Amino acid sequence: MFLRHMLQELGTALLDFVYPPSCLACGRGMKEAGEYLCSPCWREIEMTAQSRCQRCGCPLERDGADCPNCAEWEPVFERALVLGQFGGAMQQGIHALKFKHHGKLGVEMGRRMGAMLKGELGAVELLVPVPLHAARQRERGYNQSLCVARGLGAALGVRVDDSLVKRRVNTRQQAKLDARQRQENLRDSFCLTGSLPDCGCIGLVDDVLTTGATLDACTRVLMEGGARRVWAVALASPFRES
Repeated sequence: MFLRHMLQELGTALLDFVYPPSCLACGRGMKEAGEYLCSPCWREIEMTAQSRCQRCGCPLERDGADCPNCAEWEPVFERALVLGQFGGAMQQGIHALKFKHHGKLGVEMGRRMGAMLKGELGAVELLVPVPLHAARQRERGYNQSLCVARGLGAALGVRVDDSLVKRRVNTRQQAKLDARQRQENLRDSFCLTGSLPDCGCIGLVDDVLTTGATLDACTRVLMEGGARRVWAVALASPFRES
């Protein structure tokens, strides 16, 4: 897995040398290799931040407004912190992270998220990425949630532990399942690999918070293991204002 990942990165570097680099989100040409996204796309991502429900991450019309999503779903995690809307440059960036072998883009997206939300994430003492099953990780070459967590950890000065939670069932991909099917698909899919460290608040990191089923399933495992507080942290959610 490591060798394949290194060969993929070497191939990307050679392409950058032969062909001018272009933005992974919009395709615009860029002056410098290794920037991943152009300045307008980074600005678009950073401008998607808006008032959101602190419980589930759903966008709100204004701070303090009633959340339409929480009326139908009560998450297990204590609160959710989401950088922005899953669409446009954000969606294209996450697609490049997950499916086009650009793990370092995830690190940079996590770093920028950490810089923007540093005050809100101040209570987090440990970051735990949502794990991939070993077979899925071998196929992809890396865990995209771990990439995001590493960037967040660097920005916040918080330790990342990617060995604490294991995905023991290689479930169907969640993208085409509804909320009920996602919950069933993830039943008993995660387990702890050891004792939890003594910390007040764990930040559980994923790339996208959709229905919350994956983050809820991981949270249950952490809470059963003795976690006192678990916050969900994601780059984006597809929830839209009604």
